[in-house]
Amino acid sequence: MNFGLRNFAMCLGVAAIPAAAAAQLSTAPGYKAFDQQQQAKLRGWVGTWRCVDNPPSKKPDIETTKQDGNFFVTRESGDNPNTEYTRWSYSYKMFYTVELDDQGGTTVSSTKSLDPLNASWVTVFPSRYPNGRAFLPYAVSTNATTITSKGQYYDDKGNLKTSSSVCTKTS
Repeated sequence: MNFGLRNFAMCLGVAAIPAAAAAQLSTAPGYKAFDQQQQAKLRGWVGTWRCVDNPPSKKPDIETTKQDGNFFVTRESGDNPNTEYTRWSYSYKMFYTVELDDQGGTTVSSTKSLDPLNASWVTVFPSRYPNGRAFLPYAVSTNATTITSKGQYYDDKGNLKTSSSVCTKTS
C-alpha cells in the first residue's frame, strides 16, 4: 500500500475472525484469559491478500500474514516492500505493529481499541515525517473477506491528501 511516506503501516491483511478458530494459547508470561482473547483476534489476519490502493501502486500489492510464535508477521510486496510484526501487549493493554521497510525505515503504530479489525490506529514512532509534519491517524475496517483502510497524508508540496486501500482475501 502506498500512503504518503508509508505511515499507513497497519493494513496488515486484516480479516474477520473465523468463528470456529481454535484458540492457540500464547506462551507470553503474564497473559491471562482476557489477553489470550485479544491476541486471538489477530488470527483473522492470517492469509494472502491482494490490495488496490488509491493513489494507485505501480507494482502489485500482495500481503501474506502468518503467525510466528506470539507475533503475526505480514510480508508486503508492492511499491514499498516491508515486514510487519503485530501483537497484543498485556502490559500496555493495546495492539501494536512494528513495520520494517526494505528501504531501512521503521514505524510503530498502535490502537487501544479492543477490536483491532475495526479501529483507529496512530503512528507513534517516528512522530513526524522527515519534513516535520505529524503523522495522521488512519482507520481500518473489515469484514470476512475485505479490509478497507483510509487515512490522510501530506504530499511532497505539503498538501493534505487522502489515501485508501481495499484488500481482498485470496487464500
